[in-house]
Amino acid sequence: MVTNDAQAAQRAEIWLQDLWAGRESAEFALPQSQIALSLGDVVGLTVNGRRRLVEISEISDTESRAIRARSIDPEVFNLALSPPRRRAPAAPAAIAPVHALVLDLPALDAAQPTVLARLAVFADPWPGPVAVWASSDGLSYSRAGLALAPSIVGETLDDLPAGPTARWHNAGFRVQLYGGAIASVSDSALFSGGNAAAVQHADGAWEVIQFANAELVGDRTYALSRLLRGQAGSEWAMTAPLPAGAPSCCSTSIS
Repeated sequence: MVTNDAQAAQRAEIWLQDLWAGRESAEFALPQSQIALSLGDVVGLTVNGRRRLVEISEISDTESRAIRARSIDPEVFNLALSPPRRRAPAAPAAIAPVHALVLDLPALDAAQPTVLARLAVFADPWPGPVAVWASSDGLSYSRAGLALAPSIVGETLDDLPAGPTARWHNAGFRVQLYGGAIASVSDSALFSGGNAAAVQHADGAWEVIQFANAELVGDRTYALSRLLRGQAGSEWAMTAPLPAGAPSCCSTSIS
């Protein structure tokens, strides 16, 4: 059913009032001469000097007509219809320019062709596939690719000191995401490349960090711990410290 708020409220109010008006029932018998009466008909009964209207709900024809009926108040169906509320349509969310990070990362997988740069694209709301255009002279552009889904990007909230490589770094830091979510993984999943994040140091170099633990501690804010630093040959980019406010990009795996 398609209706407006005023008609829906009127129908609900009529239904409730009709249920209340029909709370009493009556049973009586009529002669066969009243054959014209049928289900749904409204008849008047006088009981103890009081006239009541009842609606016939059941008829059993034997030697007489056994009638079952319920009380009814026809006035409830004349409930006035209030004017519908006018609602201004909500303005569509403005689509702002996307947030893009150009990541200069080492070769993460020797089986894949060499990648000169990677691009992380985010927008809220996500407008749909985002075209990536490239130009060598700043005048003419050609489409270089298509971002089909938003990346998980954010920024660090704490300084992170330099740490060891090829073993656990028992330190932690918080990161606030612009959108998306991350979760903890087992050591086995981590060693298979899970929970990789690229963080940009003050000199612009990108370090690849893996994290086993991701604890939600605030609005889109996660505490990352049990770290593996300088992954995929990025240990040269590690500086002391990684400053708070550093751009970061999270991925489910190193690929």
